[in-house]
Amino acid sequence: MKELTKAELNELKPTVWIGKNKISDKIYNEINLQLKIKGYIKVKILKIIRDEFEQITNQILSNTNSELVDKRGLTFILKKTKGD
Repeated sequence: MKELTKAELNELKPTVWIGKNKISDKIYNEINLQLKIKGYIKVKILKIIRDEFEQITNQILSNTNSELVDKRGLTFILKKTKGD
């Protein structure tokens, strides 16, 4: 997996959105699939649940064995861990 530069990371478009239904197994499966294929993904949390941003981010990190690369506003970028 090629390491992306900061400019390339900024150009990523969100491919997973998390809204009022929050996180389900379907979301975890989609994140894992995209990480496996792409290596990096950008996740956007909608404003309606912004108060739970940190909690949701931590849940995703622990349940997908991914690494947090960058976090800005309600958007964050995940990277597949080396062991996966």
